[in-house]
Amino acid sequence: MRVVTVMLVAALVGGFLLLFYQDYASAAGNTQVTRQFSHTADAAVTLDAGDNNGFETTPGNAYADDINYAVDTDSGLVDNIDPTGIGTDKHNYYTYGLLDAIPSGSTINGITVRADIAVDGTKDNPFTAIRLSWDGGTSWTAVKQLTLTAKAETPYTYGSDTDTWGRTWQTSELSDANFRVQVINGDTKVGKSDRDFSLDWIPGSITFTAPWESYSDSGHLIVEDNFTGSTNHVYMEGTGFPADNYTVGY
Repeated sequence: MRVVTVMLVAALVGGFLLLFYQDYASAAGNTQVTRQFSHTADAAVTLDAGDNNGFETTPGNAYADDINYAVDTDSGLVDNIDPTGIGTDKHNYYTYGLLDAIPSGSTINGITVRADIAVDGTKDNPFTAIRLSWDGGTSWTAVKQLTLTAKAETPYTYGSDTDTWGRTWQTSELSDANFRVQVINGDTKVGKSDRDFSLDWIPGSITFTAPWESYSDSGHLIVEDNFTGSTNHVYMEGTGFPADNYTVGY
């Protein structure tokens, strides 16, 4: 764990703001940061998941925003209207490298997943649903489901910078071993589906507040955030930041 410490002597008029650039911003005001990530690994769900092959054609094509696609042909089995049922094709994407840029102990304010996906037809209300795992795929959040309204590749957004998907996240749950994004394809057709889904990219964005504490003593023993004098010695400490060069402004 890296500790970044700075001592400020500041004349305060209604408070001050400490900014750590390098895409991290924090202070007594606890500024939020949003960072986008892309995955580097995947695996089809092969049990009780439609025809048990997920995006069976070139699933790695969904690793980057380009013109290449992971393809799920004739998705699922009979009656795949229930996204978490056994009739829908499911595919897991992971190894997003989230902890490389999110300090340990950060507050996770929201998680957004974007699916850039196309479908060969809009009959029978084809949909793609997303759910997240925090323990390597043992447990899952509730699904977020959107109907695909266009045949051409379209970005669909699941979650937001204020949506924690029904739970309180620990930064350790965002590790490559724990965090999973599951993509689920289905439709409302009675009988075998004939929809083809083509996924171009599925990045994730994490909105977080980095961990900072302000102190009134140089030994960092007394946590303080109420500085009312005209001149104050303020000691700021941030933990969990990657080793790098930081510029401080106040």
